[in-house]
Amino acid sequence: MSFTVDPSPQVLGAVNSCSSAQQDFFEQVRSILSETPYHFRDVIQKNIDSAGRVFYQYYDGVIPLVFTYRVYPPEEDWIPGHPGYVPITKAEKPWW
Repeated sequence: MSFTVDPSPQVLGAVNSCSSAQQDFFEQVRSILSETPYHFRDVIQKNIDSAGRVFYQYYDGVIPLVFTYRVYPPEEDWIPGHPGYVPITKAEKPWW
């Protein structure tokens, strides 16, 4: 695990409103992001905001929330094995 995953207080509050089993599963989400925050499994989507900044979203269907996060450094600047930072800034119910 080379990435520090840092959920915001808003994200932790949203997770705390879920069931105990879903809250426990959130630790697995954090583990996935700490290992492979750039990789596009079925549950991770890469997006670009209006300012051209890359951000990602994670949704697995187990936790009824979509997590929005950024990854520092950007993938093209990251050296495998070096540390990185993943702030999870948002957790919202799926909009679809």
